[in-house]
Formats: sequence, structure tokens, C-alpha cells
Amino acid sequence: MIRVIGFGNLLHGDDAYALHVLSMLEQRNLSHDIELIFAGTAGLNAMSLFENCSQILIVDIIHFSAAKADLAWYSVDEVITFDSGASDHGIGLGYLFKALQCVDLQIPNIHCLLLRTDMPQSYCLSMSDNSNALVSIACERIIEKLGCLQ
Repeated sequence: MIRVIGFGNLLHGDDAYALHVLSMLEQRNLSHDIELIFAGTAGLNAMSLFENCSQILIVDIIHFSAAKADLAWYSVDEVITFDSGASDHGIGLGYLFKALQCVDLQIPNIHCLLLRTDMPQSYCLSMSDNSNALVSIACERIIEKLGCLQ
């Protein structure tokens, strides 16, 4: 079983990026052993999603002061390095990954496709044009990665 897990907040503009990516992936004819899950702002409550699977692809946003939004793959260790605490929009992925390392779980291989962008606008229901344009590119990168993992 491979899980694609998206994190984000629908009320914070670009932070809804993962939901848009997962919605587009749902329209594709993916293998039956691929599960798409939108975890929203679950934080530590998402720990159970890391059980009983062989691979996990994470879709989320990471905040950088950047002139233009872009996408990049990150390892768990890289995410822990730059996103290990809480922010004004919740517990970061790095904090979740540190917690997973402290419990008695067989942690699957984790790959993180993160949208790097400025801090999303609070209480805004629309994504920026730059981030919105990257949704289909993110889908293609995930499908490409899934092909390599199966």
C-alpha cells in the first residue's frame, strides 16, 4: 500500500495546495494500491496514517521568502532540519516526523513534495496564481514518483 497524504488549511489560500493536488490525482486512473488522504491540519493526530503501508508521499506547503513559488522533493531529515516546531498555522511536518521517530512504529519510506512559497494569506479561500499553476505539475511529479515506487 502506498499512501499520498496531503496537509493544509483550506482557509489559508496557498495552504490548500495539497487538497487541490489530491483532487486532481483522484481524477487519474491510479492503481488500486494507492490511497489518497487529505489530513488537513491533523498534526500529531495524523500519526496513525503512517501505519500499515510501504511508502508515503507527503504533499504540503513550506514557507520560504521566495519571489516565486516552486516545488521540490525533500527527505524526512531535511524537513526536520527546517520545519521542526510549531507555527501560527499549526504543528509542522518536522515536528510530526520527530514524534514518529519516538514511537514504536515501523515507519515506511517517506518522500515529501513541498510547495515552497511565502506565508499564505490567512482567511483567504483562493490560491495565488503562482501556486495554482503548480498543482498540475505536482500531480505529474507524484505520478512519476509512484511509477518508480511500484
